[in-house]
Amino acid sequence: MRQLRQDGIPKGSRAEKEKIDAILLAVGHSFWCMSSDTLSTTYEVTVTTVHEAADIVSVILYDLGAMGVMIEDPQDITEIMASGRNWDYIDEGLTNNGCDVVRVTGYFEPGYIETKLKTRLKTLRRDSVVEVGSLDVATVTVPANDWTVEWRKSYKPIVIKDIVIVPAWIEDYDKSFRPVFLDPGQAFGTGSHESTALCIELMQECSVMDKDVLDIGCGSGILGICAIALGAKSATLTDIDPKALEVARENALINKCQDKVIITEGDLNSEGQYDLVLANLTADILIRAKNKIIGALRVGGELVLGGIIDTRLDSVLEAYGNNCKIIHAGDWAALRYRKG
Repeated sequence: MRQLRQDGIPKGSRAEKEKIDAILLAVGHSFWCMSSDTLSTTYEVTVTTVHEAADIVSVILYDLGAMGVMIEDPQDITEIMASGRNWDYIDEGLTNNGCDVVRVTGYFEPGYIETKLKTRLKTLRRDSVVEVGSLDVATVTVPANDWTVEWRKSYKPIVIKDIVIVPAWIEDYDKSFRPVFLDPGQAFGTGSHESTALCIELMQECSVMDKDVLDIGCGSGILGICAIALGAKSATLTDIDPKALEVARENALINKCQDKVIITEGDLNSEGQYDLVLANLTADILIRAKNKIIGALRVGGELVLGGIIDTRLDSVLEAYGNNCKIIHAGDWAALRYRKG
């Protein structure tokens, strides 16, 4: 599945985001491409083609005004699997479809005219020097929805040991727990995904009070902000996605801990050292970034690793060692280490 990013990630269902996040991580270069401000009725236009013509069809859709284009190509997954790299997550549905059909989907605002597309595709078939497939066109009307509002209806407070993750718009929650208020917006991290919950659980077993914390790949900022709620002196939140950092900054304000939170855009090139490092990433990234992650930890500090699907647990243990606590939920694992 190859998805070409044009102008940002759209607001979408967080439940859906967490469900498909593993697939997106698997292909690495996959992005949603519709405008985040698009709330009017849109048209989802899919052209059936073959691998050789997929990019040409995507250009045609862009030329006709598509807000974004998504290419679903089984050959992309085949090439990834043949590359010899370790991939944490591969949806079998992407590899077992038994055909070479490629679907190129464009998203259009009102005013889209199907006859213009069919004329361009007719010209492509006539002039192309490569196979183009059927070039069948299917159009679906997508009703206007503010998906953020729709998703909010199903998001409830989540209790994880002594912490309760509370949607920022909800006032009724169990006051006997430490509250962390969250509006994840477009960033990953609600507490409902097993990998996030496992990290929050292990964090509560660490020495957090008055400590300096680093949250690598912070997403919504949920882990770092939880650390502040547990008494951390400071939390440095890093991510390569500017949108995630905007959400993390807003969540720090919501929790009135902005004075203790440091927001940093970038990867793992932190020059400082911390008492607690939180890295809810993927097994592949954890293994490749091992030296940088451990290097960010002070002697005697603690490390929580998450985002590890069970099938990759042994690989992470081989890289970091077996002297750790391991907990599981669903198909996921998280680890807690102490640096001697």
